[in-house]
Amino acid sequence: MRRAATTVLLFFLCVSQAVAAGKTPGNLNLLNPIRPPVDLPFRLSWSTASNAVLYELADSATGDFANASSLWTSAIWLMIPAHAPGTYSFRVRGWTAAPADGGRAGPWSNTLTVQVLNDDQFLDQVSRKSFDFLKAATNSNGLTRDRASSSLGGSNVESIAASGFYLSAITVAVDRGWISWTEGYNRATTTMRTFLYTTPNVHGFYYHFLKPDGSPSSVPFLEVSSIDTALLMAGALQSGEYFGGDAKTMADALYRRVEWTWMLDPGSLMMRQAWTSAEGFKGYYSSFCEDLLLYLLAIGSPTSPIPPDSLYCVVRPKGWYGANRFIFTGGGQLFAYQYPLIWFDLRNTADWLGVNWWNNAAQAVAVNRAFCQANPGYGYGPNLWGLTACDGPNGYKAYGAQLAYWNEHDGTIAPTAA
Repeated sequence: MRRAATTVLLFFLCVSQAVAAGKTPGNLNLLNPIRPPVDLPFRLSWSTASNAVLYELADSATGDFANASSLWTSAIWLMIPAHAPGTYSFRVRGWTAAPADGGRAGPWSNTLTVQVLNDDQFLDQVSRKSFDFLKAATNSNGLTRDRASSSLGGSNVESIAASGFYLSAITVAVDRGWISWTEGYNRATTTMRTFLYTTPNVHGFYYHFLKPDGSPSSVPFLEVSSIDTALLMAGALQSGEYFGGDAKTMADALYRRVEWTWMLDPGSLMMRQAWTSAEGFKGYYSSFCEDLLLYLLAIGSPTSPIPPDSLYCVVRPKGWYGANRFIFTGGGQLFAYQYPLIWFDLRNTADWLGVNWWNNAAQAVAVNRAFCQANPGYGYGPNLWGLTACDGPNGYKAYGAQLAYWNEHDGTIAPTAA
């Protein structure tokens, strides 16, 4: 809804009208709005003012404010209609009674400026904040913290997968001018140098979780992970290609060191999920999920390639959701469709069985949104969707949509999915 350049609304506070008109309302403050910066309806709130029974809110796109033009009943917050992209200013003050009844106005509050973004601006902001998060979560060794989770007891646990995403994010940050080329190069080589010369590996594979110094961590569990090593390698290879020089040399050395065939089960031709010194190999990647990235990197290895047929040994369950037919993952989490496509551009490529994995992921994303629209009871909707594995109110959950063999739901959505 587009609004005039200057609009001022007067709001009644739902309290007793018995406050004497002779007293002056006290000071109050506008609080940060809920929901901007996107152009959805958003909520403004403010602190209470003594002696006030109604509130006057001024809204201006130019910074100029006019007198009240209408009265509205409200508590001490207001849902503002969607604004066109731009910059808007708000301020509020209390009244002891309506002006026509001889009410007295209090002082104006602070001026709160709200920037409403268009789609491209919003995506740029999300991208920038994503990099800022990874940058802040990375220590001096170039290792990136797994996530902020109370389930880890507040301990500093680094993740090789998070480090892989960090390495890729660095190239985006340099490309968009958020950091200099030199800073990006130094950050990327610091991370790769740690993995190349300090962090222990087993046949080139790394432990999923690390301590800040790069040694293996038993929190939350101790295992060498194939898929998380693949995520690390993908980030390293991207950084190496982007920066060249020593970065490319180190990325190539990391990739060449991985003995992918060691993690392959020779009977089934499926990649194993993990290895521990106590239990040996654990599990298989036997059904379609994010393992597409793992198989592609392993097949393409210059030093230890697995047979290309391995990719076709993985089960590919297929079904319909409405008009969409696609190969689905066990839990319907979007990350399983999205992660391989971060590094492999498969838009115009089909495999030997004729599957275009980009199109398959696009079908899954469309279904994820349609599923959320069809299940508003969880709080989902056309603009509140994006089901994938993430932390929720009760810890880490594998949230997902149909099609799937199982789903978990408690109303949690993840920006990374949508």
